[in-house]
Amino acid sequence: MKKNNHSHIKTNYSREKIIADLKNMIIERGDLPYGTIRRQLDILDDLQKFPLGQFFLERKGADGYWTDYIINYFSQFGQNIYKKDNKPLSITESFILEKCPLTLATRERFQIYQKELQERMKENIHFASIPCGMMRDLITLNYSSINSFFLTGIDIDPNSIKFAKKLAVKNENYHHCSFIEGDAWNIQLSHKADVITSSGLNVYVSEKEKREELYFNLFNNISISGSLIISTLTPPPDYSKKSEWNLEKIPKEDILMEKLLFGDILGSNWRNYKDTQETCNELISVGFRNTKIIYDTQRIFPTIIAYK
Repeated sequence: MKKNNHSHIKTNYSREKIIADLKNMIIERGDLPYGTIRRQLDILDDLQKFPLGQFFLERKGADGYWTDYIINYFSQFGQNIYKKDNKPLSITESFILEKCPLTLATRERFQIYQKELQERMKENIHFASIPCGMMRDLITLNYSSINSFFLTGIDIDPNSIKFAKKLAVKNENYHHCSFIEGDAWNIQLSHKADVITSSGLNVYVSEKEKREELYFNLFNNISISGSLIISTLTPPPDYSKKSEWNLEKIPKEDILMEKLLFGDILGSNWRNYKDTQETCNELISVGFRNTKIIYDTQRIFPTIIAYK
């Protein structure tokens, strides 16, 4: 059966074909209220100059490696891993890494996940990450207070699992880990997890029924009284009158640049917005008994704890 990678879909088109089509689309569409044709073409040209931009052009989303790159670029270990050449960032990559509201919310979400996981630490704990990406949220936790723990990483992308394994070896946690290459909708753990984390997969899924199938499968792989740590991408103000965004914390020019870059130019496939109540209702509908919402500062990418 063909595996469906929701977050970063590989097309059969060359990068040259993709860029030519985007250029034609921009010219035919004309100026936008917040971005002239010239500005859009400049951004398109800039995206071709750095590897992350090239990946976005080809895939419209991020895999485990590039998600980790975005989250950890400015961290202490990111300095050693991702800034080896010390080359200056291009204008567009600088925006993505330093100002983009979604990037800032994703970084804060990572910290929230780790805080919640650390608070659940106990002997013989079984944490699972689905999809795991590089699984840095689990691998880099502090396990010094316990002797026995189990970490399971599941991802449909073999490259993400490869990088996760390397990170586990580096952090001396590999013998606590098991990795499965598989689809989050079809996984059955032999030993149910006390906590499952799921970072961002649901925002790539537009169909409610498909999201609920995902949540139901995660529910079935959690032990009695266990929990799911997940998140939702809340709609921006121009998308919904019920937007939860904290506009006092988000510069308007950054909102418009994010919209221009990821919406109008790239047409990124993660923009399936759902407010916190919608997501909580979907989680409750598949069997979770209650939920807890933890907002990031911008209220863009809230964390939701769902309890079994």
